[in-house]
Amino acid sequence: MTWCLSVSMTFESAEKVEKARKTLNEYASYIEKNEPNTLGYQVYTSDKDPLRIMIMERYPDIADLDVHRESDMFKKVRPVLADLNPVIEGHSYFEPSDGGFLMRQGEFGSSHFSDLTGQGIIYAALVGLVWFFWRSNAFRRKERLAR
Repeated sequence: MTWCLSVSMTFESAEKVEKARKTLNEYASYIEKNEPNTLGYQVYTSDKDPLRIMIMERYPDIADLDVHRESDMFKKVRPVLADLNPVIEGHSYFEPSDGGFLMRQGEFGSSHFSDLTGQGIIYAALVGLVWFFWRSNAFRRKERLAR
């Protein structure tokens, strides 16, 4: 069963938030490239409190968190964040397999093209090309009609 971790951090200043976001975004890139069992790692900013960010992490199993925490990069990032002195609140959850959805998979128009794979990427590319050619021809038709 998929295991999820939610960690919110509240900082004292916008400068500390910016440093944390920069650090976490670099870390997320590392995770994506080097931790294949990390299903997701996303950094959010609160819409109510600009000094608060939240990290959502997803793993196939709680044991995969141990692999994540043992990485050299985790050991470098952790003290950088600790030096920013945030107020931290964390919660963990099991993701049920019997209800709800995280994201519509393969739906064209989604801003999450990184989640499209195989046929979804081909479909999105084809739809994009059709739109481009339709738009180009529609523009040319308007030019011809205007003459």
